[in-house]
This record gives sequence, C-alpha cells and structure tokens, in this order.
Amino acid sequence: MFAEGGHVALLGKAGCGKTTVLRLATAVLAAGDPALAQKQLGLTAEPLPVPVLIVLREFEHACQTQSARYTRDVPGLLRFVDARFEQRHPGRVPRGFVSGLIRSGRAWVFLDALDEVADRDQRIVVRQAIEDLARAFPGNRLVVTARVAAYEDANTRLDADFNLAYVRDLTRAQWAPLVQRLYAGLEADAHFAAERAAKLLARIDEKPLLQEMVKTPLMVWTATLIHYADRELPEQRAELYAAYVDVLLGERLHEEEGAEAAQALRDERWPAADRQLYLTYAAYKTHEGVAEERARSGDRGALVVVDETTLKREILAPFMAETMMLDTSTLAGRRKAESEAGEFIKLMAERSGLLHAQPEGYTFGDHLTLQEFLAALYLVENRYGQERLAFLAEHVGQSWWREVILLMAGSLLRQSRQAQDFLLKELGALPGVGDPHAYGVAWAGWALLEIPEKRVGWHAGARAELAQRLVQVLWQVTGIPARMEVGEVLGRLGDPRFSGPCGLPEFIPLPGGEFWMGDDDSTEKDEKPRHRVSVSAFALAKYPTTNAMFARFLGDHGYTNLEWWRGIPGGGYTVSDIARLYSAMYHLVVK
Repeated sequence: MFAEGGHVALLGKAGCGKTTVLRLATAVLAAGDPALAQKQLGLTAEPLPVPVLIVLREFEHACQTQSARYTRDVPGLLRFVDARFEQRHPGRVPRGFVSGLIRSGRAWVFLDALDEVADRDQRIVVRQAIEDLARAFPGNRLVVTARVAAYEDANTRLDADFNLAYVRDLTRAQWAPLVQRLYAGLEADAHFAAERAAKLLARIDEKPLLQEMVKTPLMVWTATLIHYADRELPEQRAELYAAYVDVLLGERLHEEEGAEAAQALRDERWPAADRQLYLTYAAYKTHEGVAEERARSGDRGALVVVDETTLKREILAPFMAETMMLDTSTLAGRRKAESEAGEFIKLMAERSGLLHAQPEGYTFGDHLTLQEFLAALYLVENRYGQERLAFLAEHVGQSWWREVILLMAGSLLRQSRQAQDFLLKELGALPGVGDPHAYGVAWAGWALLEIPEKRVGWHAGARAELAQRLVQVLWQVTGIPARMEVGEVLGRLGDPRFSGPCGLPEFIPLPGGEFWMGDDDSTEKDEKPRHRVSVSAFALAKYPTTNAMFARFLGDHGYTNLEWWRGIPGGGYTVSDIARLYSAMYHLVVK
C-alpha cells in the first residue's frame, strides 16, 4: 500500500489494526533508517518523509472544547498539530516546526479514525478539511483511516485523489503466530507459553466458528486473554467480549498490596455486580453524551474521550449516589458520592485495563469497540419494554450506534428467548414504514448472522422470517444507503425471491400468440416487409438477472461452452463465432 504512492483511505472493520498500521509507519519513518523503511514500507526514495500522526478524535475534542482556537479547517489542523507536539515534547523544537514540515511538503500525514467524528455533519466538515490539506500542500502524502460502515455515506467519503485500501481478515498463517507471540508476553516460562499457545490453537482449529471470529488482531488478543485466564472460549462475538470484561473485572483486577487486599476492595466496597453496573453505565452515558453535548453547546461534534470532571461529577457520582441511597441534598452526601466515584475511576484506570487515562480524560479500553460493548451491556440489562423500543427507534440507522445495537443482540444470548424477541419483536419490528423501519430489520439480520446457527433452535426460522420482511421493506425504502443496507443483508440471509434451482427466481408463464412485426413504410431494410409472427409460449423471470446469477453463468463457462449457444440464431455467424465474440466482450468489460 505504501509503495504504491498517492493519498490513501485505509478502511477496515473494528479491531482490524488500522491504527496499528499508522503507528508502525510512524515509528519506522521516525527511526530515519532507509533500509528499515524499504523493508517495512517499501520505500526506496530518499530523504525519508517526516511522519505526523493526528488522532482525529483528539482534534475533534479540541474543536469542541476550544472552538475559539481550533476550527475544522486547514489552519485549525495545523494549529492543533503544533500545539499537540509542544504539549507532549515541550521545548524540543521551535514553535511552528511541525506545521512548517507540512507546509513544505516533506511530511506523511497520518489521520486516524475519521469514523470517530461521530456526527455526520461534522464528519463532512472534517473530511473537507482533509481534502483541502491535501490540495494546499501537494508534496505531502495523506493516509486516513476509518471503519467501513462509517465510510459508506457518499458525503463523508474522501474524493478521487485518495486511493481506497482495505485491511483484509487475518489468515491462520497470520493469527497463529500472533497467538504465540501474545502468550510469550503473558507467560514468563517460554516452554509453558508455547504449550498454552498450542492448546489455544488446537481449540480454534477444531471450532470453525472460532476461526471466523479470530480474523482481527483485537479478537485474537481477546481470545488469548480469556484462554490465559483458564476460561472456556465462547463462539459469539458479544459473549467473547463479555468474558473479556469479566476477566478484567475479576481475576485480573489486582492491587499492588496483594491479592487478598484486592479481593477485599473488590467485593466489600464494590461487589462484582456493582463494578459492572457502574462501568457499563459510564460507557453508555459517554456514548450517549455525544448527542447531549451537541444539544447543550450547539456544537454537533463527537466526544470519544470523556474528561474526568464529566465522568466523576456528572455521570458516576449521581448514579452511584442513587444506587447507594445517599442523600445528595446535603453537602456531605454529595461529597461522599464524588469521593466514591473518584475512587472507582482510580481503581478502574490503574488496575482493570478497562478504563484508560488519556491527556484529555479517559477512554474505555484502547478501542472504541469496548465502549460500544459496555454500552450495549448496560442497555440490555437496564432498559426494557417501551423504554428500549424508544431507544431503538431513535438510534437505528445511525452509524454511531450500529455496533452498540448489534452487540445488544449478542449480549442477550444468555437467555435465548430474549434474544429471539429482541430480533423479531423489537429491532426487527419497529413501528412505521420507511428507512428507520428498514434499518431495524436489516440490523436484526446482521445480528442474527453473528449468532452461530447451532446455538439456537430458532435460527433457521428467524432467518427466513427476516428475509421475508426485508423483501417487503425493500420497496418502502427511499434513501439509497438504507436500500443498499437492506439489499446486502438480504443477500447474506438468502433472498427468498431466488430460491429456485441454481438460485433462479420464479418464472411467470406467458401464453404464445401472433403479432404484427415490421413496417412497410420504414426506411430501414430490416423493418420490411410488415408480417405476422407466431411466438410459442414461454416464461419470463419475475426479477432481473442478478450479479450472483451472472457469476454462476461465468463459473459454468457460459461464454466458452458451445453447448449453451446451440440453436440461437447467429445472423450468418457460427456458434463458435458467437462464443468467441462474447468471450472477448467478457474479458474486455468484466475483467
């Protein structure tokens, strides 16, 4: 990818390693070693460019909290780069040095996580600023990362100056060595580490569903940590995250004073159920706080990092006071609640691995997916009936909430009937018509596809039911993105309209008959003379030819097998001539 040249939009699913690619490239270029840059990045030209890494969630946070200084445009980006470098490396370089490198066209500018600018309108503005930066200083190279789902909207995509690159799923040849290296870091004894890694690999090899899950570095790490804690590996994504959280909140939570003190702190002050409740609530309110912050300030940006004051005083303290039945009408009660919240944040940040301290505040884990899972867990355990339906109706179709809603379904699998009702009676049956209803059915379909078929007895029935609903809503959808979403998941579930032999649709029989063909007064020779033509009865496909049908035709050598073409009038051409003609067209147009 780096050797090809040009600006790049690097897309991939959650946890696939997009940010890691940028950090690796930054480290390689910063080393200043041409041999290393050629080996790792395929670069041969010298001098090497200077790497500049911009985390777009941090830039967005700065635009929200310091709007007088930072704006979502090229000058705002350059001011942010200089300020961030000075903050982390005070006095190392002259003021304006980093932005000067960009102005001179000597930099590779890495812009991480466009999708974490959660609000669509602000994402469009930031996208425009990135394009303007590329045009203003053409000597630089820009690499931008984003999740695929957040890049589907045409208005948030980068222009044609950016080449598209996709992070592929890991193969066994890639994830197996990753498991071995992770275990080598977790276990001090190299021989024991190798044995444990071999057992985990054998477990994954015997379970096809686990093989489908460990296709991103994040999921490989999650599976390895759960196995390291001597837990059984679940075969569903949300349950794997649940086990991961349970490990970090349980066995892996420790204090420097020792395991006994840690146990007392965990279970006497904050029992396991309370730890999970407080953490999941904080994650949910942080995720929800994006919309609330926009409404409160008039700035429609996204906050992925939550500052300490907000987390302690506005989110956790009131909630913990209510849970602990503290009297917040008194100063002592309010102080007690804030003290409890502060101590809980300190414990989680220092010892759980689930709350990470950042320069601007805290994030839940080191990946947005963990925040999304924790928010989903809170919703399924604390929102029921009409309250949950109202939440789904409000947020379905919004990319910021997509992973949360999909993970809600997986989190309900502990109670199979609840998961079924969620898919078929809640998410897949939202009231009304149009795009929101269509997104609900489509997302129910995606959630079902994440559930192993043998895990629940109702899988096949739910699959058929959702496919039928998708066919119905397809004609009610007005927005192109929603129509694309419905069509894609319908294809994955199995489109009931194409259930005939070889995936063909229903054919409608039409009677034969006669009709007049041609025109005696026409100037075209082929139109004369006007004459009666008799047509035998035939059948017409109810739906147009699909890409899948055409792919099967190509796979059966449709353009090269002469048997498919016999009996077709050739206008003087032989069957071989026709086949060669269409084969040439195929290689020219399709390939």
